[in-house]
Amino acid sequence: MKLHKVWMGTAALALAAVLAGCVPMQSSTPQDSSSSPQSQNEEQQSSTQEETANNPFSGLQTQQEETPKTVDLTVTADGKTETVTAEVYTGSGYTIAVPQDWVRDQNEPQWNPYGNEDVELTVRFYTGRKSAEVIELFQRDEDEYTFESALQTSLTNVETVTQLRGTKMDDGQLQEMVVYFVDTDQGCYGLILECPSDQTESYGGYLGAMANSFTLLTTNR
Repeated sequence: MKLHKVWMGTAALALAAVLAGCVPMQSSTPQDSSSSPQSQNEEQQSSTQEETANNPFSGLQTQQEETPKTVDLTVTADGKTETVTAEVYTGSGYTIAVPQDWVRDQNEPQWNPYGNEDVELTVRFYTGRKSAEVIELFQRDEDEYTFESALQTSLTNVETVTQLRGTKMDDGQLQEMVVYFVDTDQGCYGLILECPSDQTESYGGYLGAMANSFTLLTTNR
């Protein structure tokens, strides 16, 4: 009877200890020695975050510059016809092909042959104006030129074009200008070609080929 009381007392103490949290409880469900998928994922994310913190550039991929689209331009220069490679420049509502060795101005769509600033092609857009109005304003701005009467013509990719030709003397040298005005619903484009008269044989064919490559985009301005 005494032993029974001792055993009962011992059992009661053990139960109290368990309820008090002094004795660890062993789960009856066996534990898998391998980590759970969630745990592995958390460890992987933690590792990645640590690597990123150590090297914030580690996750960045070097962006490859898009290779410009090129086309062949057939030009006649100094009495010889040749084919040159040109890059297609996409402007606001249009494209134009420019020989690869021509240099673009940083401030506007204007190009010159490398090392030659006397020859150039410029594309301008006159918002909300039509060619008849633009031509009048243009002649006022370029009052150093003597202009011929405007006439209707076309370019390879544009059916209706108004052409304006003019000349001026610049330091004893005759400078020639040809401008093509192209009307759209939103305004008028002006393709301004400038070349000294003594260089027209060398560069006139380039300027003409570039102008003929001018193409309006479907969603032009």
